Amino acid sequence: MKHDKADAAGTLKSTTYAFDPLDRTTSKTEGGTKTEYNYLGMSSEVLTEEVATKLTASYQYSPWGERLSQVKHAADGKTDESYYGYNSHTDVETLTGNDGNAKATYGYTAYGSDDTTEFTGIDKPSTTNPTKDAYNPYRFNSKRWDAASGTYDMGFRDYSPGLNRFTSRDMYTGALSDMRLGSDPMAGNRYAFAAGNPVGNVEVDGHFIFMLAIPAGVSLGKLLVAATVATVAAAGAGAVAQDVADGTDDETSADEEPAQSPRTPRGTDTNRKRPCGWVDLGDRDAKNGNRATAMNACLTASSIQGGTSTTEKVRPPGYKWATRTAAHLRAFPIKQNINNCHLLGKQLGGSGTDLRNLATCSRSANAPQDGSRQGAGNMTTYENQIRDAVGGGEEVEYRVTPRYSGRRTVPTGFAMVANGTKPDGTPDIRINVFVSNSLKNRNLGMFNDPRTGRQIPTGGAE
Repeated sequence: MKHDKADAAGTLKSTTYAFDPLDRTTSKTEGGTKTEYNYLGMSSEVLTEEVATKLTASYQYSPWGERLSQVKHAADGKTDESYYGYNSHTDVETLTGNDGNAKATYGYTAYGSDDTTEFTGIDKPSTTNPTKDAYNPYRFNSKRWDAASGTYDMGFRDYSPGLNRFTSRDMYTGALSDMRLGSDPMAGNRYAFAAGNPVGNVEVDGHFIFMLAIPAGVSLGKLLVAATVATVAAAGAGAVAQDVADGTDDETSADEEPAQSPRTPRGTDTNRKRPCGWVDLGDRDAKNGNRATAMNACLTASSIQGGTSTTEKVRPPGYKWATRTAAHLRAFPIKQNINNCHLLGKQLGGSGTDLRNLATCSRSANAPQDGSRQGAGNMTTYENQIRDAVGGGEEVEYRVTPRYSGRRTVPTGFAMVANGTKPDGTPDIRINVFVSNSLKNRNLGMFNDPRTGRQIPTGGAE
């Protein structure tokens, strides 16, 4: 793909892009310089950048996929490390060095244009060199800024902050799903950014959003400075905290999934050169309450047999806290609204008792639920699509990553990526979605203690 843009003198400058089958940018050629991008597995996260086969930049990520640092590699072998700081909207706000001092700060309008009054340091705009290369290209929404085209690469689509909209329409491959998207009042405008609410919503990949919950009486500016999001009203905070602490299930119901014999997903072999039919569960994050971190698998028809249900005896971190929160929100019956989400679904051979495979979630994140605004955007819907593809003879490379905000043990949602191949070698099923973990329009992974402002639940909190 080629993009032409006129410079100040009116001369057209061309930039050429190349993409892989997963629609990821593999190279960019500008001014005779070709930069190549290498990715972290099948994710959309850039791992390294190379110019003329020489490493120029590399990036490090947390186990749950958050970009932690950037390393610049000079031709003489010297390196320059920088560390990312984010606000509650997932925008990059600061870049710090090894000494802890800020190298750069950033600011944005609601729709992502640069607020140049907030830019300082190495990436501060220069009047003498307005076209200088960005030291750090990752900015608004944690996405990569491309100065040549004036857009952010959101994943599924490119977004233009100058236009306050995407440069291509949103769509589904399936006709019925596409029709439902067009009839959704929140997504009726196929080019709209963040469903028309860039303050309360965060775009995940240009196809899905999740909602931020902002407490009543607190300004957005204060929230961004404090980098905290609260989902309870500031007024009466003490009473709210007591409600959450003491809340119980006022309505009883049977657990949604009856107990069965435990089973651990087979295999931990991550060598992609070996035959498909393995599952690799990431180690639990001991520094953050033993929360689940990741599931990677290559699925075949024989490998998805024997999955097991969850049990009342095995609950992931944050489960009891979530039930108390559901009681406060009056989300009854609680045992139906708060679930144990399999990373590898039961119908795909996943264990319901291996805590490496479980995370606390809402029912609407786990499965279809009447009245939920998430509609078909739940884990079960996509897991069933994968099961059907595998049952039809496909081999499916599949990854599920729970995304966390800070030290919290309950995820904000689940990133699900699947790529299937038919027996004849042709690609087929493709899934790349983020399922939000929301209850009563509140994201369970974004709560703060109303008395202290600290993130909850964290550490050993149940």
